[in-house]
Amino acid sequence: MTISGLPFRSEQQQIQIQYMFHVGSEELTQSTKKAAKYSIHRTLIMSIFNHLNLLLMGNLLNTNYNQQSELLAVAVQTGNVFLYNTTFKNQFQLLSKFSTGSNLINSLFISQDGNWLYIASDVKGVFMMSIKKQQLYEDNNNINDTSVKLIVAAHGTFGLRAQQVIVSKDNHYIYAFDFWYGFFYTNVEENINLSF
Repeated sequence: MTISGLPFRSEQQQIQIQYMFHVGSEELTQSTKKAAKYSIHRTLIMSIFNHLNLLLMGNLLNTNYNQQSELLAVAVQTGNVFLYNTTFKNQFQLLSKFSTGSNLINSLFISQDGNWLYIASDVKGVFMMSIKKQQLYEDNNNINDTSVKLIVAAHGTFGLRAQQVIVSKDNHYIYAFDFWYGFFYTNVEENINLSF
């Protein structure tokens, strides 16, 4: 490869300049790839916030996203929790809504299997929500859509303020943290009654 139009004094200088152009173009290609990835991530994030912006109006408290089931839980300051299907990245589908009755929701947790939503709702305590999916059929028995309902499976209070809730992989143990009293846990394998 020769670079025409530039005066060269030696062949070694020409090789050095060619190398600089090659390295520079490789760095440009890498930075272009990084910029493209950033642009895609930025576009996805912006589409999420643009979609939710009218609903949230700056009152977003907490979110939790489950990649396997493609569910997004969003808590807002009105005490409402919204559950979205994110299968189509540019158009989220609102699946269900639940009101905790508290203006402060400190934590959300979607189980790994996508069948349970756990809510730490400040002074209201912990909610264990069953995510019930129902297939909606057209007249010719083809699946048309999926309907989802959030059903309270259990509710319990402990301490003063529920700050955080997480759950074991098998959904048998709920671990909760209170703002003042610390760590609590309960086994919900057999009995759905939350007793911390």
